Amino acid sequence: MADRQQVLWLTHAIASPGGWTAPEGRRAGLDWVPPLGARLRLDRMPRWVRILHWTPFVDRFAKVYLWNHGGYDVLPPGVD
Repeated sequence: MADRQQVLWLTHAIASPGGWTAPEGRRAGLDWVPPLGARLRLDRMPRWVRILHWTPFVDRFAKVYLWNHGGYDVLPPGVD
C-alpha cells in the first residue's frame, strides 16, 4: 500500500491549491489540508517566505501564503 501511495505522489502531485477549496471557516495550509494531505515545498518559495515559515506566530500567515502560491504539493480531487 505504501508503494502505491508513493507512486501516486510521484506521478500525480501538483502545486497547491490544485483544485481544492478549504471548507468555510477554515484556512487552507494552516488548519485544513486535503484528505490525502499536502507536502511542503519550500524550495519553490522566496527566501522571506521560508524564513517566516519557521518564525513563531507569523508562521500561520506564511502557511496560508504557501497554500495560495504553490508552496505545497497536493493530489488533485478524484485521485485515490
